[in-house]
Amino acid sequence: ATDQKAMERLKREARAAAQLGNPHIVDVYDLGVSTDGRPYVVMKLVPGRTLKEIIDEEAPLALPRLMRLLRQLSEALKDAHEAGVIHRDLKPENVIVSGRDARERVTILDFGIARRIEDVDKRLTVEGEMIGTAGYMAPEQALAKTIDARADQFALGVMVYEMLCGAFPYDGESALRIIAAQLTGLPKDIHPLVNPEVIPTALCDAVMRALSKDPEDRFEDVIFFANACAEAVARGDDAQPTMAVTAVTGPKTQSEGHVGRGLAIGVIAVLSVVIVLWL
Repeated sequence: ATDQKAMERLKREARAAAQLGNPHIVDVYDLGVSTDGRPYVVMKLVPGRTLKEIIDEEAPLALPRLMRLLRQLSEALKDAHEAGVIHRDLKPENVIVSGRDARERVTILDFGIARRIEDVDKRLTVEGEMIGTAGYMAPEQALAKTIDARADQFALGVMVYEMLCGAFPYDGESALRIIAAQLTGLPKDIHPLVNPEVIPTALCDAVMRALSKDPEDRFEDVIFFANACAEAVARGDDAQPTMAVTAVTGPKTQSEGHVGRGLAIGVIAVLSVVIVLWL
């Protein structure tokens, strides 16, 4: 059963990547099963460092560099989304950065859990597999709800957050605690974590909007997000927020209370599934 799942995962990666043909998405050449029964996939060898290594060693990144990387990532994801494919596990470890300075080039890897939008369902989660990476998968994805391309936008927002300040938007010593923080709280406000003399307020606003818990509050797509960031950088201190940041203080309305209770129930359900699996 495990080998069959591994093979299906490789097939999904090959099909998803092959149909895209974007220069910023890794090429997949072949897949099959070795003589000893192990599945394999043959991909283009991409030299360079992972974006995670760059963030860990160099964040915060200079704005021109960050914007170049963001533009390439958003264009690749937009192509995938227009082809009906959601990555579902976008994170710095799955991005290779090649070249140097203005010639840096990103390549997105690991479409192994990608699915066509019309095929996205809860089957893998029901079978007990947590799809995605804690902190990068959108709240609706962690709750095994139906997702769309805005789930990838959320992950991209987390990555931009990290590139801007070198910190992670959620606290937690384990995947379970991070997921709980995502579902019951809000990401840490990025505004006090950056140098306001260098980072425009509107850029921070755009990042926080991409991290909205409700996908309806995010940007229409990843290109709108990237454009909002670019506009904020171009206008500097004169940039105006593209959307007011939702207040997090004051009494909750009745509907907000229902949402909070629903998320709390969702956290318990998600953690219960993982705990059962561990046992």
